[in-house]
Parts: sequence; structure tokens; C-alpha cells
Amino acid sequence: MRGIKHWPAWVLGSLILLACIDRAHLLVEFGFRCTSTDEVIIWQIARDYGQGIFREWYMYGQNYNPMLEALLGSPFLRLGAAPWIVLPIVTSCLALLPFWSFALWHFRRGELFAALGFALMPLLLPVEWGMLTTITRGFVHGIALIALLPWALSLKRIWLRFLIASFITGAALLCNPNSLVFLVAIYTTVVLTHWRELRFWSMSILGTIPALLFWYKAHHFFDDHRWDMMHWIDPGDLHFTPTLLFKAFTQLDSHFAALFPVWWPNGHLALVTLALLAVLLWRVGSRSHALGVFVAIGVILLSLCIVKVHNGCDSVFFARSRMFLAMPLLLCWAIVGLLKSRTLSPKLAVGFIVLGLCYVGLKWLRTPEVVDREMKHQQGSQVREAWVMDVFEQCISIGAAARDARVEVVVPVRWPQLRVEPNAHFNAYLLCYACSFAVPDLPPTFGPGYDRRSWVRDRYKGTPAGNVLFVGGDPVAWEHVVRNYPTEIKVGKTTLPLHSFHCDTLTLESLSIRLGIDDDIGR
Repeated sequence: MRGIKHWPAWVLGSLILLACIDRAHLLVEFGFRCTSTDEVIIWQIARDYGQGIFREWYMYGQNYNPMLEALLGSPFLRLGAAPWIVLPIVTSCLALLPFWSFALWHFRRGELFAALGFALMPLLLPVEWGMLTTITRGFVHGIALIALLPWALSLKRIWLRFLIASFITGAALLCNPNSLVFLVAIYTTVVLTHWRELRFWSMSILGTIPALLFWYKAHHFFDDHRWDMMHWIDPGDLHFTPTLLFKAFTQLDSHFAALFPVWWPNGHLALVTLALLAVLLWRVGSRSHALGVFVAIGVILLSLCIVKVHNGCDSVFFARSRMFLAMPLLLCWAIVGLLKSRTLSPKLAVGFIVLGLCYVGLKWLRTPEVVDREMKHQQGSQVREAWVMDVFEQCISIGAAARDARVEVVVPVRWPQLRVEPNAHFNAYLLCYACSFAVPDLPPTFGPGYDRRSWVRDRYKGTPAGNVLFVGGDPVAWEHVVRNYPTEIKVGKTTLPLHSFHCDTLTLESLSIRLGIDDDIGR
């Protein structure tokens, strides 16, 4: 009898457990096995944080994207855990956290339908959404912080409620503005209730000050160290172009890919469904909830006029839908706003579990095929994924060659034909940042012309490097080097050729240009 009395808790716990099992399977099949050029530099950041080293405000070499994932994973790296295991787990937990938080918040209020709805949503989203929210690139930490918002807005002290809620909101937007479309929906309902209260406005302004100070200090830092940046958001990326809205409506599937539940892969239905839910909420009398959804739709439409929002491709690894990752949360919030007062019977609750089981089973069957397809088709993606073991095998070969040649620095080169075939570019990035994890005693690595690590560039920008191991480079240029520089030694071949060279008069960038092995330095 006691178990029957507490059946809602058992159902909620079962849905959360199913989501854990579902994500664990994806981590084994994909998250632990793959990495990218961005992820390997985040490994470096997490390791630095674990050692108490805080070099820059954001991701190394960028003027955006705070590294919350690296910060959360850093204690485990300090204890010796592998970053390719820890960081995908951290990212996955952050992605699932807001669903579980809203589910528990509604459950505490006795709104069982809403609680189970939020817990069920991650199970109904496709494998591609799971992959997008497993890769550690700062896509999910903004929406993860939204998990704290309902609890903050439930605090009894009104001044503290608005102070903490605005602090959370500012931090979420600072981490990633893709949280905005959900935040504006929630805050619309808050503003409609409290807009006459001075405490609301004063505490809300006060609560945003920490995020604004962080932003100001970070951008002031990069104003003084602009040469440190390799990637940045400039005014052109944020340019508002209304004609882009028409372009967006021709590719809604791409902008909302993997964000619509149940009926995959119809991404365009996310926006259509959201508009329909807003109308239904208005008609049933939930006016503030409806207005929140209408405002969110307005923000989405305005966002589609911004150049940066169109920056992406059809690959899940550089999907345009990363800009709207809060869409499933927003859809769920609109649905439960329409149905949360509905009585939930035990039979319907069991139906939630059966539905979740069916979709988890379907995703398990699809996962190998989807992972294989996405790994093979990454055309147009500016950030590519590779198999961790393949990268490490190359690193081990490079490490052996470096020991044999007694080199002082390893230099992965991006050539040949960087702007035609980018594989060598991505491979050089991976090797430059990942090899120190695969081969702990490897000499320092440096990427002339592309290295994000300003302190490494400082080390090699003005002085010759001594014995150097070049990894990759233009094979025709190397043939010329072999004929004209007898001191050059060919020491082996992984996927790319390895050459040892003594650099005693030129910097590494100058030497790379002189030898002609990299066709992009200096452009």
C-alpha cells in the first residue's frame, strides 16, 4: 500500500532513470569515443583549471564562450580522470539538468502532469539531439543554468527572489545566448505579475551587475590583448539583416534540426507547434503564459535576422540548431502550461513510461547508424569530430619519432591546400592539442599561424626553436627541402609525413613560410 501511495514518485524516478540509461548508451557509443578540434582545447582548459591556472576569461583564443564545462570537470582531471570521459558526462548532465529541475519543481507543487512531461521530453528527442548535447563546446551551459530559475522564483523573500533570478538569467545569457528564447518566455510572465513593483526592477537590475562586470572585464582584457584572439565575434556577425528571415523560412528544418520531439526529423514543426500552442493557451485563458510564448516566438523571428544565427551547416557537429537549443524546453513549458491542471491517473502515468521505453529502444537501434552517418558526412562543418583512438594512435607514433629525433618542439602543419581540403587543418589542430594527453612526455607542441594558446605563441614567436619535428605539410615542398637542406631528416610517416629540421636562425612561423610547407601563414 505504501508503494501504491507513492506511485507518482516512482513514475518520475523511472523516467529520470530511463534518461540516464539512454544517455549512458550514447556516451559509450559516441561521447567517449569521439572528439573535435574545439573539445581538445577544452581538455587543455580543464586541465589548467584543475591546476589553478586561469589564463583567459573565455575559451582560449576567443572573446566569447565562458568555460563552465571545463570548470566543472577540472576537479576530476586533477584527480587523474580522462577528459574524453569526464567532459562528455559533464555536458550531458548540464543538458538534462533543466528538464529534471523543472520536473522536480512541478512535482513538489503537486503538478504531476507537468512534472512527468518535463521528465519525458528528453526521451522523445532524437539521437541527433543527444549527440549535439554530448559534445563539449559550450552549447548547453546557458540552458543548464535555467535549471536554477524556478527555484529562485519560488523564494519567499521577494527581494531575494528577484535578485537571484536576475543573477541566474545574466549568467545564463553570458554563458550562451541560446538560452534567451526560453528566458524571455518565463520572464514575460514574471514581468506581467510584478511590473508595478519597485523591488522587482531594482533587484533585477542589481542581480545582472555580476554578469555585466564579467563581460566588461573580459572584453577590456581582449581590447588590451587583441592579438591573442584567433576567433572572435565581431559586429558583422551580429549584423541585423531582415532579408535573412525569408532565407530562414526556406530552411526551417536546418535551424530547428533535432529539436522537435516524437516525429523526427521535422524540425520546422517546432516553430509551427509553438505558435499553435500559444494560440491554444490564449483561448483557454492562460493569457500570461500565452504572451510568454508569443514573445519567445518574436525573439526567435528576430534572431533569424542575425548573421551569426545562420552560421552552420547540415552536420550535427556544426548544426544551426545549436542557436535554438532551448526550443525543447520552451515547447515543454508551453505544453504543460496548457495541460498541467489535468488530473493524472496511474494508467496515464504508466503510459508515459511505456512511451519513454519505446523511444529509448528506438534510439538505441538508430544510434550506430546515426553516429556512423554523421561521422562520415561532415562537409561544411568548421569543427569536425574524429575518433579518439585514431588521434591517439597518431600521437603515439609522433611521440616515438620525437624521442628518436630528440626534438625540442613538435609542429603540426595544416597544409596541403587548406582552403580546398580542410582535413589536414583539422588534423593539425587535433594533434597540436590532444597529443600531450596521449603522450605525457611529448615535447611541447606549437601550431604556427593557428595556435590558440597565446603563451605558447609568446614562447616561439621571437626565438629559434632548435630541433623541430614537423608533422604534415606540403609533400612537394618537402621534396624541395630534402634536395636543398641536407640537415633535414625524414623520420617516419603516420597519416601525415614526419620531418625533423634544425631551426637555429628563424622563428618557426618564418621557417614554415621559407620552406613553403604551410600555404596559409601570413594570409
